[in-house]
Amino acid sequence: MTLGIAATCLVLAALLIWKKKALRLTSWLMLFAGLGLSAVVLGLTGGGIGGWTIAGIAIALPLTIGLIALFWLEVIRKEKPHKIRTPLVGFALGVLLVGLGGNVGSLVSHTVQDIGNRTGTTVQGAINSNGK
Repeated sequence: MTLGIAATCLVLAALLIWKKKALRLTSWLMLFAGLGLSAVVLGLTGGGIGGWTIAGIAIALPLTIGLIALFWLEVIRKEKPHKIRTPLVGFALGVLLVGLGGNVGSLVSHTVQDIGNRTGTTVQGAINSNGK
């Protein structure tokens, strides 16, 4: 998603919030704006949200799960959305999903690479021991 589309979603959502119309649509627009503007927000907040901790406990994943639950209840299940909180939850959720997605992707990549290296070493050792 380009920054232009994300900025357009943000402006449309701001207008809908100002006019107090279409609260669910506003929340979806803010989610898409958060997805698109996540690079800007993460750059301003220091980047790696996977390293956010309180007293040594990582908070990014529990925060994301909580925001998903809140977004699910107020937007998808169509319970009464709050006019300010719900769009902000959508924006924050978009940013966190992109930030955590990068961390999870990196973790999976390193894990697969490590498994491949260990498997290669094991197979090579088995071949060498059978050849002697």
